Amino acid sequence: MTLASRTILFWVSLATVLITLLCWIFPLDLWLSGLFYAGPGAPERFPLGHAVPVQLIYHLIPVLTAVTAGLLGLMLIGPCMPMRWRHCWILLAFTLALGPGLIVNAVMKPWWGHPRPVAVVEFGGTQDYVPPPLPGAAVRARGFPSGHAASAAASLALLFVWRRQRWLWLLSLGLIGLTAAGRLVAGGHFFSDLWWGVYLTYLCAWLASHGNRRWRWQRLLNSPQHHWRQRTVGLLLVLATIANLPLDHLLGATAAANQLLREESAIVIPFTVTTPRQERTKNDGHIATTAQPVTP
Repeated sequence: MTLASRTILFWVSLATVLITLLCWIFPLDLWLSGLFYAGPGAPERFPLGHAVPVQLIYHLIPVLTAVTAGLLGLMLIGPCMPMRWRHCWILLAFTLALGPGLIVNAVMKPWWGHPRPVAVVEFGGTQDYVPPPLPGAAVRARGFPSGHAASAAASLALLFVWRRQRWLWLLSLGLIGLTAAGRLVAGGHFFSDLWWGVYLTYLCAWLASHGNRRWRWQRLLNSPQHHWRQRTVGLLLVLATIANLPLDHLLGATAAANQLLREESAIVIPFTVTTPRQERTKNDGHIATTAQPVTP
């Protein structure tokens, strides 16, 4: 049984329905986000959001998405894409463009009006919580669904082709888990925002995989007489990447990585041996015994 099977799609869709119902019946979103809320009197309402690893993941995911989309576009334009990998990369490009690119970031986030945890009344904000998936009325609220989770979930498209690669499973699920955890502890998204972002991207990958099996659109792109279609798709990806370059996230990721390296280099394990040494103090003239580090 693989991700492309209808059984997996059924169970994932059923889990999505159950999680959505829990957010309506039991305040699942508010309870999970409340675990990382420091309280109304705290200087930072979600202090873990300022941790360097969390900031690094937050800035790194958009950069990786842009780099991946740009490279995919260049490979589709030029003849450098191996034929045996062509299906996988085209499937990944379709998933990135349709899931995180169009449905999540271009349509749902700007128009759904869901506030983030840091903006709701329960956590010191001014806006009301809106359970998924109904649209809200919050102004300039881009909480639902999570674009970071959707971008990380695009790696699931590789598993539709390379199904038996365990390291790829670990890489994809680990990337999704770290991204979702970072956004949850920082108060950037509710759990339902993260789940729906992953689900929508998985649904796009599933539709692309089954659409290729039914209508064979892959052959239209790979046929020699229709290479212009493949190059057109690649050119659109490159142009979309250039138009949405995450320069702020690139600078943020660089700063977070430098800070993380500085913190690690500041950790020094003292492998020294101390021996007593007598020295005379200048104040009262008595003999004091102090310990001085001596390198062995």
